[in-house]
Amino acid sequence: LNFQEDPTITPLTGFKNFGTGLLSNFSQILLAIAEAFVVLAFDPNDIIGPSGFGEQNYLIPNQTFPYTIRYENQASATAPAVFVTVTQQLDEDLDLTTFELGDFGFGSIYIDVPTGLKAYSTRIDLTGTIGYFVDFNASLDTATRTATWQLTTIDPVTGGLPSDADAGFLPPNNDTHDGEGFLNYTISPKANLPTNTTIDAEAEIIFDFNTPIDTPKWTNTVDVDAPISQVSTLPSISAANFTVSWAGTDNGSGIASYDVYVSTDGGQFTLWKDNITQTSATYTGQSGSTYAFYSVATDNLGQVESAP
Repeated sequence: LNFQEDPTITPLTGFKNFGTGLLSNFSQILLAIAEAFVVLAFDPNDIIGPSGFGEQNYLIPNQTFPYTIRYENQASATAPAVFVTVTQQLDEDLDLTTFELGDFGFGSIYIDVPTGLKAYSTRIDLTGTIGYFVDFNASLDTATRTATWQLTTIDPVTGGLPSDADAGFLPPNNDTHDGEGFLNYTISPKANLPTNTTIDAEAEIIFDFNTPIDTPKWTNTVDVDAPISQVSTLPSISAANFTVSWAGTDNGSGIASYDVYVSTDGGQFTLWKDNITQTSATYTGQSGSTYAFYSVATDNLGQVESAP
């Protein structure tokens, strides 16, 4: 995103002093910030989910899905971000009871969140570096399926938002990545989802009073079905060397390979072709013998067809 400053507007250099009643005048503070900053923050951002197979990101759903939301105050921004709000409405096919907040950080700061939490709040003391606290609040609203994260710069003297127009916990980005931040969480899909169910993840990020920005959508596709395959019918009589063909179908991630088994003269089946990607091969037999074959397909997620 690229925003341009309005040449007719002159940014203010500071705010009026609201004194000790700053918290009770919170709406006035927000208005003052909006008036003081022409351009606050820019946000090349994304969400990264679990890596799957192929363009549709196929995954077996009986596992925990990790997600990371990343945000950045661009180097071209004219001021640090005072507060950042991230929201995400979780996909209907995800099990909210398994939602768990993960670690978060920005710049050189990394915060380890205790395990097993759906809500968490903490105050980060950065008075020794930038002169401010940063309050972090995260929660899950199960009624709306919405996870919310908020990071807010706090003046240690007033207990409210800073009155300095250049204050903020997230500066314009630089070569040391001071203007970047991230949020982690995990969640699992619901049980009994059918193959080709899609699970989408898209977050909304707001820097200060800028327009909300949607991350690109991350999509995974469920695959719970093993492939099926069969060996083509062979002629009743053939030469000693003959071609054996097989084929299969898979409703999800697709077939990765086949194992082909052979039985001689009604005996036990043994493995002939292991993990083969081709769908035919020449078998070298003996005159007067009879042969039978079957195939077992494996899909691209490692799901294996049951042997006949």
